[in-house]
Amino acid sequence: MIIDSAHYNETSQRSSECLFSTKILFRYFMLKCLLDAESIPSDNDNLIELFRTKLSVSEQGIYEFKTNYTADQAILFYTKYGFIYKEINEALRSINIDYLLRFRFVLKDIYNQLTHLMAVKPTDEATNVYRGQYIHFYEIFDLFNSFKQRIPTIINSFFSTSLDRQVSLGFLKAGSERNSSITSVPVLFTITIHKQDVSSDSPFADISQYSTIRDEKEILFTPGQMFMIDKFDMTYENGTFIYLINMNLYNNTKFSLNAQYSRMKSQWQEETNDSLLHLAQLLTASNRYDQAKKLYEQLLTQKSDQQTKMICYKGLREIASFMNSSDEVKAYTQKLMESKFDSHQTLSPMPDQIVVGRGFQQMLSTFMNNAQEALSQTSLDRPLQDIASYTKSNE
Repeated sequence: MIIDSAHYNETSQRSSECLFSTKILFRYFMLKCLLDAESIPSDNDNLIELFRTKLSVSEQGIYEFKTNYTADQAILFYTKYGFIYKEINEALRSINIDYLLRFRFVLKDIYNQLTHLMAVKPTDEATNVYRGQYIHFYEIFDLFNSFKQRIPTIINSFFSTSLDRQVSLGFLKAGSERNSSITSVPVLFTITIHKQDVSSDSPFADISQYSTIRDEKEILFTPGQMFMIDKFDMTYENGTFIYLINMNLYNNTKFSLNAQYSRMKSQWQEETNDSLLHLAQLLTASNRYDQAKKLYEQLLTQKSDQQTKMICYKGLREIASFMNSSDEVKAYTQKLMESKFDSHQTLSPMPDQIVVGRGFQQMLSTFMNNAQEALSQTSLDRPLQDIASYTKSNE
């Protein structure tokens, strides 16, 4: 079968990735920076502006959010309003930094609320939850590769599941009319949760009490949760072939990722504790120059302290240098000197950001070399046939 990739938006439709994807380190660190960032007074207004100017949210919806949204109502708003859950998940999958910056306080509120709910409902018993979903062949190939090589899979966005298998099968049935393309396939995920595998870094909880449809018995997982696929099979139900994927929580790798993030953060904190500036430095180190430049420029308008201004101008000068824009290098150098002259306080020494960037690049290079070595052992030349052969051999 020839798969037409022209109509498939890889970044915005993919809900999961192999742990050794090229974007994993960036995604993981980006999410950490967003969650660590302090709120500023204009956050709410910035999100409402996005609703009105980019997302075409109705005035009634904007009024509801503006009037009634509070931190302890984050999950309720997430489950009730499409302009929250659809857009925040789309932004997470596509790494839309502009949208994520505006949604970050909602993102953080959901995390905090899920953390609280998970803490008050501990259980020693293993629990199964289910998710029915149509996914693209590209993603099913990667999931099969991860299964064969025993490589963890990490989710890119919020991940809704149900305690009721029939509810998840119902979602597959309802989705069959919307996903008639031959490039999408139905998958039923079964996730087994053991208490010892739970990580506070990736909270999840039963949110039925906050849902407008309580019969769905929804368990919501946060982005960054890792799973290990234990079984990959296929069944025929109600006239449809369905892929069956059984997974367990897997958070062992997070110790390594968190240690790497802590090392990077300690370098960043030599000049500032501002996590949004850390994010700008991460964007620069990841060669996302346009996004980094936009964030630095936003921070210059939002914050007035001289230390922040100097870091922003230094970062902008570095980006201009990378992009071979000599005029901008001169302009930002001048602004940097003016900021130093205008300052009436002792500024902390600022290390060379390029060194920080190189540190991230070296970390990424080592990570990817290990990844390529692992993945090379299970490359699928004929993915559909290989998957079909495997599932048939296990009948």
